[in-house]
Amino acid sequence: LRAVPVNLIQVPARRNNQTTFDRYAAGPDEFFGCLSEFHYVILPRKLRHSGGMTDVWLPTDFVAPSWVELPATGHHLRPIHPDDTPLDMIAVMGSRERLWSIYGKAWGWPTETMSAEADREDLARHADEMTRNESFNFALFDADETALLGCVYVDPPERIGGADAEISWWVIDSLHQGPVEEALDDFVPRWIDAVWPLSNPRYVGRDLTWEAWLALPEL
Repeated sequence: LRAVPVNLIQVPARRNNQTTFDRYAAGPDEFFGCLSEFHYVILPRKLRHSGGMTDVWLPTDFVAPSWVELPATGHHLRPIHPDDTPLDMIAVMGSRERLWSIYGKAWGWPTETMSAEADREDLARHADEMTRNESFNFALFDADETALLGCVYVDPPERIGGADAEISWWVIDSLHQGPVEEALDDFVPRWIDAVWPLSNPRYVGRDLTWEAWLALPEL
């Protein structure tokens, strides 16, 4: 497991009788104080789903794609960037309830109070990790990149079972159960098989439910 700097951890606070997560721990004292009072904190998205990372996951000379066409849709995938924050906020918060039903128990994401600042920091961590082949977040865009339509996550495994990667994806609510989602569902496994140096990828939410994944012991 990896050490997590406390200033990357969102800590809870009570406002108007509600618990919110809109700030980061100022230091160890605040972090442990929150654990004592609330019993939980929220890890950054990338730390949540890359916590099982090993020292060697992908070949050091592997170069991840920088642009990938999603066939028959006019859309494409590319690595997400902090500058995508405005579009990411629209996509995530506009589909938040359904995304929480998918990722909430596993990642604690996306929270009701996620701010643009927190999202930008999250996307910056994604971008940084991709430069080191540690984990990957490919955003789905329309042709002119006027809208972010979903994301594909390719991460090192966190749970036992022999998988050498854990992969999931989502689209915004307006594309759910439509032709674009169907195209993405068909494309991602074929793309992983053709391009990525993986022998046993696990498609979480497809090969097994998130509940079944959570029940597996951690690596």
